[in-house]
Amino acid sequence: MKTRTTLLIIYLATFGLVSGTALAEDKPGNVQATEDLPTGEQTATETQAIEATATEEAPTESQSEDADKSATDRPAAEDLATEEGKSLTEEGELLVPIEIVSERILRDMELGIGYVSDDAYKFGRYNGMQEKGPFVIGDLNGRYFTEDGNFYSVRGTNLGLDSRYLLLEVGSQGSYKLFFEYDQLPNYKNNTVKSPFLGIGGDSLTLPSGFDIDNIAGDLNNFELETQRKRAKVGAMFIPAQRWQFDVDFSHENKKGTDATSAAIANTTGSSPGMIGNLTFAALPEPIDQDTDEVNAKLSYVGSDGQVDLKYHMSIFNNNYNALSWQDPFNTAAFGQMSLAPDNEFHQLSLTGGYTLPYNSRLTGVFSMGRMTQNDNYLPYTVNTNASPSPLPQSGLDGEVWLTNAKLKLASRPVSNLRLNAELRYNERDNQTSSAIYDYVLLDSDTFSNTATSRPISYKNTRIKLDANYRFNAITSLRGGYKYNEMKRSYTDAEREKTTEDTLYAKWKVCLLYT
Repeated sequence: MKTRTTLLIIYLATFGLVSGTALAEDKPGNVQATEDLPTGEQTATETQAIEATATEEAPTESQSEDADKSATDRPAAEDLATEEGKSLTEEGELLVPIEIVSERILRDMELGIGYVSDDAYKFGRYNGMQEKGPFVIGDLNGRYFTEDGNFYSVRGTNLGLDSRYLLLEVGSQGSYKLFFEYDQLPNYKNNTVKSPFLGIGGDSLTLPSGFDIDNIAGDLNNFELETQRKRAKVGAMFIPAQRWQFDVDFSHENKKGTDATSAAIANTTGSSPGMIGNLTFAALPEPIDQDTDEVNAKLSYVGSDGQVDLKYHMSIFNNNYNALSWQDPFNTAAFGQMSLAPDNEFHQLSLTGGYTLPYNSRLTGVFSMGRMTQNDNYLPYTVNTNASPSPLPQSGLDGEVWLTNAKLKLASRPVSNLRLNAELRYNERDNQTSSAIYDYVLLDSDTFSNTATSRPISYKNTRIKLDANYRFNAITSLRGGYKYNEMKRSYTDAEREKTTEDTLYAKWKVCLLYT
């Protein structure tokens, strides 16, 4: 039965504004504060305000004459506000002090208390407001510029919740920038889950003493399916010379919590029939504790007719839980074990660029080469003591895969009605992982007689595309082209080692207008 819950969220907050010292758009111009200017260098806005004040204090003869006119002959206060771009009262006076009107707002802060009227796990899945009760409202945004071009900024959102975000920046205009970033992302999936297992949150799940699957109600334990991602990132940007820029950043992310998975055990002890015997399934709480480290570095050059970027990317993944073992609820004498996501690394170097050619033409290109590795130690074939497979052929996978990608594209519009495109793509996967023969133990069963051979998959894919589009008028155009696709496969038992596809196409397009 589905129920509907109505939520009432109450906000009690204070909002503060602080006048700043530069344009809100973060432009480097006009960075000094009005109060920091010499006497003869007030901003235009302040000068106009002073002149307006002086005019009100010492009316001219023409204003005295206007005072004798009827009210209908004088413009209303709203008209003055529209004409002068100022917020005025009915008497034509400014609503806020002249000091604030003459300066842009660069810093603001919001602090208060919110209240959620009822528990709503799905409502708060990604924002942290899943439970009834109060929460802290905290947002801030501030920027400060100095006369010599230095700047400082801070921005934070949802600081009182599990979905908080914070960014700190400091630097010098046109020279460098340093930053620190912190981010959290919750994922509250379900808080009504129950399981008979003990040790939830760890990598070894057992059942209580005397467990009986037919009388399970008294052994169920409540727990939550939820994960938390916490990421910290630091980086810098430098401009060593004109047209050159260097960016580098490092981030560390941790994901922790409990998720759901499932597994099976084939109980073939004794005279159980079939290859996998009496198959039993169990829904398991999977422990999550994973770390991901990333590094990005980029060197850029921008010229008058083109630009080029040289990039390096590194990603290292570490899983603090290598395996998950559990006791079979249908046969408490049996145990099973499964592997969790293995540790791995990825490194990539890429070069991208573009150049403007004559006849409204543009040439762009991308070339990248990456290397993936994974060498976690193997788990044993099975934890079933009744099984006796042969020794593992090697201690780990020692996996290594090289990825090569290239793309070259030429786009041209030599005349206003004609567009031409030519594109070349090349993708290569070179799997250098060694092949080995393994015993085929299925789901921790007792008996096995088959073997399995690993098949590292490698291929090369080349694609060519030529395209032309000519527009005769506003409603009629003709488009045609050619496509070529070649795939070369180099792995065991491939159905086709090489396949090619050639495609010619043409399309006449007419847009019908209805009146």
